[in-house]
Amino acid sequence: YRAMHLLEEWKYMTARISSTKVPVDIIALRKDVVLLVQVFSSRRPLPDAKTVLRHYAEKVGSLRSMGTAVQFRKMLLAYSRRCGWKYFEVLPSRLIPVWNVPAVPDS
Repeated sequence: YRAMHLLEEWKYMTARISSTKVPVDIIALRKDVVLLVQVFSSRRPLPDAKTVLRHYAEKVGSLRSMGTAVQFRKMLLAYSRRCGWKYFEVLPSRLIPVWNVPAVPDS
C-alpha cells in the first residue's frame, strides 16, 4: 500500500492487482502513461539493479513478458529497510534506475 501511496503522490491513479496469474502488483494510470508496476519488499538490502535481479530474476522476467514498451512503461519498486525505496525501469535486457520521479520524503 505504501507503493500505491507513492504513485498517487506522483499523480497516478492506481489499482491493485491481486491475481497470481499476472506478474503485476499495481496498474498506475496518468493521462500520459500507463505503468505496470511490480513491488518487492525485502529484509535483505536491495541497493541496486544487479542485486534485485539476483534475488528476483524470474519475477522480473515475467514482468518483461507483459505487453510492449509502446503499450506500457514497466517499473519495479523495491524496498528494503537498509536501502529504502529504489525505482527501476524494466527494459527488455536490463533494469535501469528511474530518475524522473518526484522526490518523496521518507516516512
